[in-house]
Amino acid sequence: MQVARDYACTRLAWSFMTKMERAEDDSSRSIKHNSFIAMLKAICRNLKIDEIDEVMPDRKTQGDFACYIALFLSIEQR
Repeated sequence: MQVARDYACTRLAWSFMTKMERAEDDSSRSIKHNSFIAMLKAICRNLKIDEIDEVMPDRKTQGDFACYIALFLSIEQR
């Protein structure tokens, strides 16, 4: 779940960036987003879950899921 954490941290940092900083960081953020989505799809294939695209139909929702994973892993560490 390192990929989810990395993407969630990047999204958090994105919230505090200027437009110029976002433009500079956009390709790095996209790479992390794509990595998370690839991992999510691999997990779903391994678990034989075909309905993931119905539950999370777009990339934005799939990226949001990375943030939820990071949230719950953080709470679990308490």
